[in-house]
Amino acid sequence: MDAVPVDWLRTVYDEWGRGNFRAGADGLAPDFEFNTGSDFPDPERGVAAGQAVRDYWRGFLSSWAHLRIAALEMTPVGDRVLILVRQTGTGRASGVETSLDYFHVWRFGDAGASRLDALLGAGEARVEQLRGLYDAWATGDFDVGEALFAPDIAFVTSEGFPDAPGPGTGLARVERWRDQFLAAFEDLRIEALALEALGERVLTRVRQTGRFRATGIEVDVIYFHLWSFRGGRAIRFQAFEPTAETEARAAACQ
Repeated sequence: MDAVPVDWLRTVYDEWGRGNFRAGADGLAPDFEFNTGSDFPDPERGVAAGQAVRDYWRGFLSSWAHLRIAALEMTPVGDRVLILVRQTGTGRASGVETSLDYFHVWRFGDAGASRLDALLGAGEARVEQLRGLYDAWATGDFDVGEALFAPDIAFVTSEGFPDAPGPGTGLARVERWRDQFLAAFEDLRIEALALEALGERVLTRVRQTGRFRATGIEVDVIYFHLWSFRGGRAIRFQAFEPTAETEARAAACQ
């Protein structure tokens, strides 16, 4: 199951949307880390932890006369949650009013929030979002990510993909195929070997291991997933056979 405190996050962003940035400190793990992506408009890049996080936020907040950060969309997946945020404020030195939409990706552990990534690019943010899904799948936990899939999600497999259903649309249909797929295996694991942002889509090279329930035959195969999104939710999920990487990359550009 997804393991993020959504109600706590909603409360935090309600307060941040009012300009109260003291909210949220109670839910941070002792080793909490903060990171801004390489494309983020911030000179203080890289991962900060402990006192460095507090120093960063003091410096960041002091540069604003008025600042608000509101959550527009929130999608939990495994131990992570992707949040589309809107930051508005007035620069203290310039007096200029600005508005910027970007992404927060939170990660949670037993001690609370363990990491927050601030990312400008949608593709990079969704890579971090999907890590929560694949981390769970790699342990055999396939009951995660319910909020990730849009009701009208389309599921497509490339020609030659084994035991593949025909193309179709709708969450109920995808869930039925998923249940049939899982029922065919024992000790199933799907691990992300690499996640790559291609524009706003994400291409994943995955390794699937397990054993066919009926025959006992071991399976160890590498193939590809391609994800397309609308907002924080997946609207298209494509599976490509091991030799179809070129086809997958071409599909990402369509």
